[in-house]
Amino acid sequence: MAYDGLEVDMISLGNADSILVTQWGYPSGACRVLIDGGKSGDADKVLAFLAQHKVSYLDHIICSHPHEDHAGGLVDLIKSKEISFGEIWMHLPWRHIDELKLNVYLGLGANSAKKIVSIVNKSLETTREIESAAKAKGKIVYEPFQGKKIGFLHVLGPRQEFYEQLLMDFTDLEKLSKMEESMKQYQNRVLLEDIYENSPQ
Repeated sequence: MAYDGLEVDMISLGNADSILVTQWGYPSGACRVLIDGGKSGDADKVLAFLAQHKVSYLDHIICSHPHEDHAGGLVDLIKSKEISFGEIWMHLPWRHIDELKLNVYLGLGANSAKKIVSIVNKSLETTREIESAAKAKGKIVYEPFQGKKIGFLHVLGPRQEFYEQLLMDFTDLEKLSKMEESMKQYQNRVLLEDIYENSPQ
């Protein structure tokens, strides 16, 4: 019996994300899209899941954003000989902002926005590694902006203009400091919620 319809598999990786979306019968046979690859070290778990489901080819791989818990595992997954793929989709910041300018402001913000700067630098490094791994397999990286179609999926956002404005925020020292303060407030709130939830009632 032939399958039909949409199947979504959320791969169990703990505090990380990797989702396999399959459109059966599109337009002839299955079209498979892997969204994110979990953390560094999660590639083996993702590959094991794919092998268990007899998936050796992915039509598309999408990196939703280059944070460690979404993109870290994609580097080794893309390098793997166990899987082949068609297209890879990921935003490439250096196509939209003067990288020298960005690095200068990240350097200037290293003291007032230490955590934010660290996250941005790590994200840039991960993006470079994914792009390099894709190029080594002869693949072009496409950027998933609003209006693009990835197989059976339609990209709703971000708009390119919005993305470029977000990048420009990292060249604004005042905004970097505000991001740092917001992150501290969020982390403190999470800590307090955790203490409350685990305290004797």
